[in-house]
Amino acid sequence: MSDTPIEIAEDRLPVAEHVIDSIDALRVIADPLRMAILEQLASGPQSAKQLVAALKIPKTKIYYHMNLLEEHGLVWVVGTRVVSGIIEKWYGVRALTYRVDRALFDLFSGDEQALEQFSVSLFDTVQKGLIRSIRERHASLAPTSEPARRLLMARRLLRLEPYQLQTLYDRLTMLIEEYSAQARAVSSASDGAAELFIVLFPTEASTAIAPARSQVAEPPIAEPSLMSLAAMHAASMRHMRGPIIPPAIH
Repeated sequence: MSDTPIEIAEDRLPVAEHVIDSIDALRVIADPLRMAILEQLASGPQSAKQLVAALKIPKTKIYYHMNLLEEHGLVWVVGTRVVSGIIEKWYGVRALTYRVDRALFDLFSGDEQALEQFSVSLFDTVQKGLIRSIRERHASLAPTSEPARRLLMARRLLRLEPYQLQTLYDRLTMLIEEYSAQARAVSSASDGAAELFIVLFPTEASTAIAPARSQVAEPPIAEPSLMSLAAMHAASMRHMRGPIIPPAIH
């Protein structure tokens, strides 16, 4: 970050949430480099020159990607300043959280290439963050390490009744929302930061319909479904992984 920060107009501060509601925007955000750009901007506005230095990419690439992100409403120019007679643009994220409209996945499912690109980019981003955290000794594999540094990974195949799956989904969602709200209230200068990545999906089709929440008290008799749950928590003592991708896309 620069020693001479720019002034950001109030209407250029990031909003709480931005909904990605087009296939084109989803394709843009699925690119690994553009994900990395958004994560880098999570710590605050930066110029193209700063992004090039932080991400170690050729200068010729950055403007192409910034134009795509800006065109699809994912970033915007939050201010400018003159450097050696040249106007330098500073970019910022449009939102603290980017949420994908669930209706898009119905459209996405018919485009195998786009669906594969999105999922590969998502997992690739998490993998790189995990490896970095372990390599730089932010996360520890030792069970006796201090809680803030412990690495937690789990994968389970769960055979549950539909109402139990609904309860699991609701509880996970509530936990994510609860701790996301707490994270937004913590100063960006805080030493503690972690990445949470959760995937919950059915591995078998089920014809049973989950009851409404008010009817869940008495477990219904229904065919159990098989659900896969993968969760990863990588503790990091220094890196703030950004307001988005992948944990905040849900």
